[in-house]
Amino acid sequence: MKFAQIQGNKVHYIFEADEQPQFASNILIIDITNEDPQPQEGWLYDHDSGDFSEPGTKPIVLTVYQFRKLFTLSERATITTASKTDGTIAAFLDDLKVAPDVELDDSDVTAALDYFVLESLITSARKDEILANTPPE
Repeated sequence: MKFAQIQGNKVHYIFEADEQPQFASNILIIDITNEDPQPQEGWLYDHDSGDFSEPGTKPIVLTVYQFRKLFTLSERATITTASKTDGTIAAFLDDLKVAPDVELDDSDVTAALDYFVLESLITSARKDEILANTPPE
């Protein structure tokens, strides 16, 4: 049997075993034996549908809450505070309030994250993690 360890929304590790191992409840292991095509390390995993996809082949669409949870509490607080005096940040947060969902490859999202980096609200590495739909540790 073939298994994938899921970390965040990505296939972190693929391995073979005679039966599904039992790990701590926070470690997600998925049986991929019958998946076609076979997921590879680095592929995306959709927790709601159970589907796997190659990175970049399927837009990542999140609820606003899921998107917000890609930021640490400290980052969210810093961005919220900055929005009180920065119209660009305030406009982006206002857009989030009325958005039905957030597409991570949307140009407005990318521009906002670039602006957050420019204003030192997040690092460039964190921007990349957010766009890859990787939750903070």
